[in-house]
Amino acid sequence: HRIRHGCGASAIVYNDQDIPVSCAVAPFMCDDGAVISAVCTNKDCRNMGYASHAIYSLIDKLRFFDIENIYLQINDNSLLDFYYPLGFTASGTWQEITL
Repeated sequence: HRIRHGCGASAIVYNDQDIPVSCAVAPFMCDDGAVISAVCTNKDCRNMGYASHAIYSLIDKLRFFDIENIYLQINDNSLLDFYYPLGFTASGTWQEITL
């Protein structure tokens, strides 16, 4: 729904057999920025560059829409070693508030 109405974006990577193996999703997108919060790769296809390709494709798509502020939301700091080489840097922590 968000993608269809222009407030979200995604990228899907297919393998040589035309099977989707990885995706990256920015479910929140506006003129000021976007948040990538879902990156997933088929377990059998990991460590082959598919996730990196999905992220780069998504970033290209966001930049096409003139979005320069791109944030990444992760819930496991062990993933930082994967995202740092892609150009992301740590900028703080998110807080969840329950009302």
